[in-house]
Amino acid sequence: MTADPVDPVDPVDQARRLAHARFPDALAAILTGSTAADRARALAEADLAKGRRRSPRRPSRPSATT
Repeated sequence: MTADPVDPVDPVDQARRLAHARFPDALAAILTGSTAADRARALAEADLAKGRRRSPRRPSRPSATT
């Protein structure tokens, strides 16, 4: 009996680990495309979008007309 050449690791889990490794400070990572829709082929790429914390907003300045 020969070993199955297909990687048994879940592609969503692989994307999760990649996002955490590459962007450890991200608040969110969104997986899109065929991998997220469970239609990915063996060599499909994972489309990732990351979220990050915004810096605090500066108080707005009064307008010149007020």
